[in-house]
Amino acid sequence: MKNILSLLLVVAVAGSAAAQDVEIFRKANEAYKAGDYETALQGYRKLAGGVSNPSLFLNLGNAAFKTGHPGWAVVYYERGLRLEPRSPDLTANLEFVRERIVDKSTEGTDWFSALVAGTYRYLSLKELLVLTSLFWFLFLGVAASLYWLDVPMTRSLGVLFSFLEAPRREKLAALLVPAALGLVFFAGWTGTRIHDETIPRAVVVEKEVKATSGPGADATVVFAVHEGTKLTVLRRSDRWAQVSLANGYSGWLPEDAIEEI
Repeated sequence: MKNILSLLLVVAVAGSAAAQDVEIFRKANEAYKAGDYETALQGYRKLAGGVSNPSLFLNLGNAAFKTGHPGWAVVYYERGLRLEPRSPDLTANLEFVRERIVDKSTEGTDWFSALVAGTYRYLSLKELLVLTSLFWFLFLGVAASLYWLDVPMTRSLGVLFSFLEAPRREKLAALLVPAALGLVFFAGWTGTRIHDETIPRAVVVEKEVKATSGPGADATVVFAVHEGTKLTVLRRSDRWAQVSLANGYSGWLPEDAIEEI
């Protein structure tokens, strides 16, 4: 596995709290280098509550795997990839762990599905929001300019708009179509991603858990899942969660057996 222990940690706090977090991070790195992965993991976890940083999640995943918790490693790598979907280290380490878990996912195993999934996740949600906003302002600016030029009072001020002769107005009008297409494309992509990220995803963090037909230990066992398996949470009831797997199987698991990404 790839290890990144020398990184710049962005701490979103000020004053003495920031200095304290930097010290915790330094000690966690030293513990990791010394092979004391449990201490390193605890140190990184102290920072994870107040810092949302892909490099921190990379270190968390590495330490979790080293301490024999592949399920938690998957959780941390997935959280990091939501922030930095093109990270080669997070991607490589996640695949490394997935190859070693018991339950192999059937999701996106063919090359076309993998290509579509990779393209869909290539940009982060923040980047998509920025691009959608840019195309919105471009479309709005072009449309407003064309409308303004067609207002009678504006046309009467021809001397002020002499630089916008007919050829240039035609070029301006030609921008309207690609601006509109770009806006529709990125707005649709962004909307889909927002909806997708509102669906709770979780990972099994216990060695083996038996899924039941209903929320309760007395219900019929329908299948078993193992640590590191990714699933979708459908609903929760009395400390139980109804989940579905990529293969369509559905059942109930104790809430403390899974961790939401």
